[in-house]
Amino acid sequence: MSENVKIVTVLTSGEAHNNIRPSHVYPLGKNHIICLLQSNRHLTLLELETLQEIRPDDSATLLLRSLLADKSASARASSGCGFVAEFGISLIMRKWKSGAPLPEWTEVGDEDVPLRGWSPKCTRVVAIHNFPQPELRIKDTERGVIIAVQPLQHDDLRTGKIYDLVFDSEARFYVKVDGPGLHVQIPHDIVALPSGGYSHMIVKGEPVTLSEPRPTPPYTLDVNCEWVVDAESRKVCWISPGDLRRGHGGHFWAGSSLVMVGGDGIVRKLTFKNPDC
Repeated sequence: MSENVKIVTVLTSGEAHNNIRPSHVYPLGKNHIICLLQSNRHLTLLELETLQEIRPDDSATLLLRSLLADKSASARASSGCGFVAEFGISLIMRKWKSGAPLPEWTEVGDEDVPLRGWSPKCTRVVAIHNFPQPELRIKDTERGVIIAVQPLQHDDLRTGKIYDLVFDSEARFYVKVDGPGLHVQIPHDIVALPSGGYSHMIVKGEPVTLSEPRPTPPYTLDVNCEWVVDAESRKVCWISPGDLRRGHGGHFWAGSSLVMVGGDGIVRKLTFKNPDC
C-alpha cells in the first residue's frame, strides 16, 4: 500500500440485511452514499465519512428527499447519481420508506457507463449512453422518464471524446469535447414537442472553441481498474481483484477518496493525500 493512502474503511451490510449485500454504490450529495442491494433490489443510505447505515424515519426521510433534489451547486457537482435518474425521485422515496424492492435494473450492461450532467434545479439530467449506439438522453429526475433522445454522430466528436456535460439553464446544456487539436463545447437546447414519441427534442448548436485546458483530476483509475494513478500517470495504489466491481455503479470518486463495492458485497473507501500537501 502506497504511503499516499491515509485510511482504509470497510463496511458490510450483511448482518443488517440478512446477508444480502450491496451490489451498486452511488454518491448522493457531498456526504452520503446510496446503495442498491443485490438479489432483493432494496435500498440503503450510508454516511460517506463513517460508512454507517441510516435507517428510514421521519428525519432520515426528509434528509433523503433533500439529497435527491438538492439544488445547491456543491451538492450537484458531486452527486452524479445515475441511480436517481434511472428510477426517479418519487419511486426511490416510496420504496425506501416502505422497505419494498425497486423494479428490475433497466440499464443495459455493466459496461454501459453513462456520463451525466444535472440542470441547475436538478429537474433534468442528460446522459451519454453507449448501447446500442452512442446517444444523448434527457430524463425527468422526478419521474425517471426519458423526455428526449439524440444519436451522437461522428461529426459531433471527430477525433475527440466527450468529457463533461454542463447545464447553464433548465433548457440548455453544453457537451465538452477534447482530443488532438480539438477542445470545444457544443451547445444543445431542450425544446418541447407538441407531439411525437418524446415530449422534447434536442437541438444542437455550433461548436465554440475552449481556450482553457481540460481539468485533470488528482487521482484516477487506469483502464483496467487495477491501479489508482496520479495526474502524472504514476501508479499509486493497487486494487486487489474482487475489491472493485467493474461497470456502472461499481465505484465513484468523492474528492480524493475512492468508494467502491466488491464482488464480496463489501463497500470500501480509500482516501488519498491531497497532492498539494
